[in-house]
Amino acid sequence: MLRLVRETIALAPLAYEERRARVAGPFYSSLRSVRAELGANETAGISMRDTRRDVTNAVFANYYLYPHRTRFFGSLDDYRVMVLVDPAHPKRLVRIDTARTSEARLMTYNEVRHEEVLETPIVRDPKPGATALTDAIVPMALAIDGQPGNAYLTDGVLLSDLDATATLTFFPTGESKTFALRARQPLVLRDVVYQITKRLDAGWLRVSATAPVRASFWFVNRGLRHAVALPLFERTPPLPQRVAGGERFWILNPNDAVANVAVDGTPHSIAPHSLTQLPARAMNEVTADRDVLAFSAARTNGRERFNFP
Repeated sequence: MLRLVRETIALAPLAYEERRARVAGPFYSSLRSVRAELGANETAGISMRDTRRDVTNAVFANYYLYPHRTRFFGSLDDYRVMVLVDPAHPKRLVRIDTARTSEARLMTYNEVRHEEVLETPIVRDPKPGATALTDAIVPMALAIDGQPGNAYLTDGVLLSDLDATATLTFFPTGESKTFALRARQPLVLRDVVYQITKRLDAGWLRVSATAPVRASFWFVNRGLRHAVALPLFERTPPLPQRVAGGERFWILNPNDAVANVAVDGTPHSIAPHSLTQLPARAMNEVTADRDVLAFSAARTNGRERFNFP
């Protein structure tokens, strides 16, 4: 009783907002910041990491953000379903994750997605490959969503015996990011494409290092909690290339110029640095006027399988 009386006396001369901040602490202060940043008529999505744990703070967030309209999302999949059916869906999310922080954070869907990817990796013990190289092609790299429940991304690991740097360039856009490597210390890269571009996209990677590195990359399906290793190519296989068919078939052009390609005699012009999908046949024979890489993919029980020359 004495403690409550002392607290009441201390709070009495303060303004309403100051009293709330004193009692509720960082959570209320963070909501004040969120409310100030929201547009006048903006609807905010309240995104919970764990409904059972975070629902109390989510309800209070709804109360303190008034008069802004809010919508509750128990998971990112709930939000993705809303995006598919409602063009007026909230464009930003008030993230409630009390296991991470007591504060509410105004975030985009992509930022929340990336945070969850880092929290719960599918490739739990990434091991670098046996071959050391300074330049290589990773034939597919992506950060995209499928139907709700399915999210695809690329993870990787790099290891050098020397202190070095590795630059990963995402194509076809040409955006890049350079990572520092400490001698004999593996660098694990989660959701590589998002780390480079800060958006969801699909393409391929070029790895360029200042010292030989051993590396591995994986195509990850988070919905099935499944990962499949991707080969690294120091150079493209010789032409002609024969590739077993799948459900999808691609031609990767790593050059600065258009590649004139024939697939089973049918001509195609493949833009510089592009990864172009073409119709898949049971067997595909590829010729071209410059170096290219052809490959295909198929799914078995939802799990990806790649075919290379």
